[in-house]
Amino acid sequence: DVAIRLDLIGKVHGIEEAEKYFNNIPIKLRGIEVYSALLNCYAYVHVKDVEKAEAVMQKIRDLGLDRTPLAFNVLLNLYYQTGNHEKLDALIHEMEEKGIKFDSFTYGIRLSAYAATSDVEGIDKVLQQMESNPENVLNWTIYAVAASGYKKAGIEEKALEMLKKAEGLVNSTRRSKAFEFLLTQYASIGKKDEVIRLWELYKKKEKIYNRGYI
Repeated sequence: DVAIRLDLIGKVHGIEEAEKYFNNIPIKLRGIEVYSALLNCYAYVHVKDVEKAEAVMQKIRDLGLDRTPLAFNVLLNLYYQTGNHEKLDALIHEMEEKGIKFDSFTYGIRLSAYAATSDVEGIDKVLQQMESNPENVLNWTIYAVAASGYKKAGIEEKALEMLKKAEGLVNSTRRSKAFEFLLTQYASIGKKDEVIRLWELYKKKEKIYNRGYI
């Protein structure tokens, strides 16, 4: 309850009010959920305070609460958003050394970072790790990110392969967003036949609004 309230205060009233609330939380209630919520406040898109986020992460380490990927994922995403790839790599290495299992969010952030820098070997490596791990639940967004990375690197054949895999994993959840992404990607590669085919499928499956037509 405290963690959720802290998160909401940060979103609605800003980081200063979130800090005031945190400072008044009894020590016995400051578990991993609360520290992760504070960490999340510093990692918000409009805040992105790396220094304060790192200080919270160090406190989590000092208290021995760094045994799950939860807090690591928040900091990893902040490093990705701010382009701190060296720190991202170091944090991944720390997780490996401590035996903390990666979850789908960890892999997704790592994949996005490799895709952003057109690191094809990195993309290949993460995909192999994800596909060989039975605990991972793969979804269309994973292959969509990989497709963007391959396309950026100029490897059209692999990008198309990833788009096909992504299409095969589209379900009723956020289906419109998936169709719109895939249409855009096929169009950018110049695959007009694929665009038309997917557009016809889109019309059958979903109600199309302005974003889809655009």
